[in-house]
Amino acid sequence: MVKLENISYKINESKRETQILKRISLEIKEGDFLIVTGKSGSGKTTLLNLLGGVIKPSSGTYIFKNNNVTAYNSDNLAIFRNREIGYIVQNFGLIPNRRVKDNVELPLLIRGEKRNLIREKVLYQLDMMGLSDKSNAFPYELSGGEKQRVAIARALVSNPSIILADEPTGSLDEDSGEAIMGLFNKMNNMGKTIVMVTHNNEYIKNGNKQITISDGEIVK
Repeated sequence: MVKLENISYKINESKRETQILKRISLEIKEGDFLIVTGKSGSGKTTLLNLLGGVIKPSSGTYIFKNNNVTAYNSDNLAIFRNREIGYIVQNFGLIPNRRVKDNVELPLLIRGEKRNLIREKVLYQLDMMGLSDKSNAFPYELSGGEKQRVAIARALVSNPSIILADEPTGSLDEDSGEAIMGLFNKMNNMGKTIVMVTHNNEYIKNGNKQITISDGEIVK
């Protein structure tokens, strides 16, 4: 599904060049559960942003389903993100003044789907996450675990090809974190491809593959 070939990413700030990723080569097959570990600042989130089409590499090639994402313009990347990528972040990323159902439907609204289909898909995902009774709640009325389940529902509602999760349990207590990992395992068992960044060594066993990044390079 994914092939990165000698990917590098650098930024220029105040006339100073900083190399964030260095010669990353990686393959991810459909159905993989890839765990990404490494110290803070090693380049893990940058790798996820690159996989998700949020940023483009400075050099190298990114192939997704036999398409060269490296060659996409900004419009192509926006379509790619909406149709292929489900993104889950540590702080949930919910819009505070929008109800749960409104947060979940956002990817489908952007895609321009019909209202009746949107409602059907949103209700289905909320039911899958055990949140049917929270449809009209606002994020501030939810626990941390519930917020993350809303974020997962939003990531899944458009049936993306791959889920990218950046420290999805980092803001949760242990019990809530274990519950979220149970959902990730369930998604993976159903065939969903997942790439997850984590600092929790207990969660490494959930993946079928692991890489460790240090100073922008895969070292393990």
